[in-house]
Amino acid sequence: AAITGTNGKTTTTRMVTRILEAAGHTVGFCSSDGVYVDGELIVKEDTAGFSGARLVLRDPSVDAAVLETARRGIIRRGLWFDRCDVGAVLNIDDDHVDLDGIRTLEELARVKSLVVQVTRDMVVLNADDDLCVRMAEASRAQRLCYVTMKADNPLVAKHLAADGPAVTLGPEIGGLMIILHDGGTAVDIIAARDIPATFGGIATHNVQNAMFAVAIAHGLGKSTDHIRAALGDFACTFEDTPGRLNIFDGLPFKVIVDYAHNPPGLEMINRLVERLEHSGRRILVFKSSGRHPDRQIHDLARTAAGHYDHYVCCREDDLKDREPSEVPEMLRDTLLAEGIPADRISVIPVEDEAVAAALDMAGPGDLLVILFTKHDRIWPMVTGYAPS
Repeated sequence: AAITGTNGKTTTTRMVTRILEAAGHTVGFCSSDGVYVDGELIVKEDTAGFSGARLVLRDPSVDAAVLETARRGIIRRGLWFDRCDVGAVLNIDDDHVDLDGIRTLEELARVKSLVVQVTRDMVVLNADDDLCVRMAEASRAQRLCYVTMKADNPLVAKHLAADGPAVTLGPEIGGLMIILHDGGTAVDIIAARDIPATFGGIATHNVQNAMFAVAIAHGLGKSTDHIRAALGDFACTFEDTPGRLNIFDGLPFKVIVDYAHNPPGLEMINRLVERLEHSGRRILVFKSSGRHPDRQIHDLARTAAGHYDHYVCCREDDLKDREPSEVPEMLRDTLLAEGIPADRISVIPVEDEAVAAALDMAGPGDLLVILFTKHDRIWPMVTGYAPS
């Protein structure tokens, strides 16, 4: 399976891997975290592309491969494989426009549609994303499966009427049920709240990731029993999904560490934060890459504005020709323009120092949200923190 999109690729890749492992496969997968074979980390770096696919597919022990396939790898080196059994496009959002020669969302979609073009058996597309829907025209696969979180999606209704495969959400006592449709039949797979990674169903982005995992695994011929069992055991621990919605409760305050680094990803975190129980303040530590255009940096701060009680603005280590404090100051200036008082904003450019300051700032009952790409460096700071 090859999985692309803007957000959710790594978590979906790991979910599909867990299902394949439950079915007895020796699984190799590549992602932005590295290359894993049979549960063992082989290479620890961003391998969501050509190099990762090559390492996985050349390993003779691997009998099932799950390949996170990112935009940058496609642009720079293409795909290492010339076909895959199942290809999925999760979403197309404005994260990498104005980078690597991509000027519009349509051009970004065209790059990611390469996965659709080389898929042989089943293409899985987000029916709630128009740019994903358009990719169906490029498909030469035997089957097309849609994933939708909207009960009234007309495209999916028409697709189901023709007995096409789809994954939808339906009402269930106390929440929503993930339902697999195929050949005119519908099978309840698992209640969204019964997937640990969804935190009782309130982490809706992981509900969607799980829906894609269901569709992909079905396209690979895996049984509903294996799908149900694997998702029912999939949690957002640092071991299962490092840097993806990891929550630490071992302090007087709650800490969330997540990879969200663009406005759509941050919006998902905002929605979760609104629903998580806590008695104190909400503190956000966030940053943006210096390689992003000014527009995207400002958009990230606008997305954060109004959802937290205090903001700590910092930057990535790689400045990308910007001044050392330029990015965090841009984030601050946008927050000020959005009406956030100056005394609720801290500018601490260096990542580790920003996290350390936020940990010292947090008090009993607070919720501290840390958005970082270097999670293997940040997580030990959180779990090893000793309040004074």
